[in-house]
Amino acid sequence: MKTERLLNLVTRAGLALGLLGFAAWSGLAAIERADGASMAEMSDTAFRVRMAGGLPEGASASWYAAVGERALRVDGYDPEFAVLALERSLRLEDRDGENWARLAYARLVAGDSPISVSTALGRSYQRMPIGQWQFRRWRLTLVEATWPELPVSVRAQAALEAAQQPVGWLEDHSPSVLSAMQSGS
Repeated sequence: MKTERLLNLVTRAGLALGLLGFAAWSGLAAIERADGASMAEMSDTAFRVRMAGGLPEGASASWYAAVGERALRVDGYDPEFAVLALERSLRLEDRDGENWARLAYARLVAGDSPISVSTALGRSYQRMPIGQWQFRRWRLTLVEATWPELPVSVRAQAALEAAQQPVGWLEDHSPSVLSAMQSGS
């Protein structure tokens, strides 16, 4: 009888500790999500000060992605920092097609090789063949800017995505993609 009670107490204590650990982890994750979301609202100066020490180790993929995205919007900021943050994010979670496209853009702005830009853009299409309309338009504009350097496979994926856009928009923003879509090449 005493052994049974002791086992019951140990089981309950273990369960309580497990729940407490889960609650602590959940709380820390919520703090990190809020911190990542707050970066969008930071002034450029506040962001620069915050990131002056570089990227910390051990953050989540979403936090690194928030830093990378914010770094792309800072006036006169080093785009290589955005590349670093987005690469860390994608090392932790590589299924996000939007982050792959952001990485392609960051690499383009940083002056990286056309191969590294087109590789990231190709991964974006692999992970998200057709995005929401705002993202789709942004990505097709990026494709247009890098069209001459893109391999045939990425061009074909872009043409499929372009089929979801009005022809008038494509004429104004992505004429190379429209031409490829119309010619079937």
